Amino acid sequence: PMTPEARTIWYKILVGKVPLRHFLRQIGRSTSSLCHLCTTSFEDTLHFLVGCPTKNDVWTSVLGYFFPHLHFSIDCLYTIMTTLTWPSTIWNPSHLLVVIGTTLRCIWIGHWQSSIHDIPFQRQHLVKRAI
Repeated sequence: PMTPEARTIWYKILVGKVPLRHFLRQIGRSTSSLCHLCTTSFEDTLHFLVGCPTKNDVWTSVLGYFFPHLHFSIDCLYTIMTTLTWPSTIWNPSHLLVVIGTTLRCIWIGHWQSSIHDIPFQRQHLVKRAI
């Protein structure tokens, strides 16, 4: 089953309460609206969740491990996370949602440890935690 922490993060996504950098900048908690990890793109919800190349590497590795015969595009992952709808090729959506929830939680923790505590975002470590 999905952990309560993963459910809480997913709830924030569904209700549009993800603490993005442009919001944090408005309230004086950040000096930039750019993604903290790649520093080249404006951090919107899509970029924050799956669009950042650094985070997308984690998604690709974890989903490739659990679903080796499927390909999940950035748009597909974003749709699953924001609407709770999945491709018809998924025969066990419960398993998919648990994998996404677990990976999301690992990436979330890695993101905030990097952003707040300057702990490096270690892709391989996060992949191992998610698997």
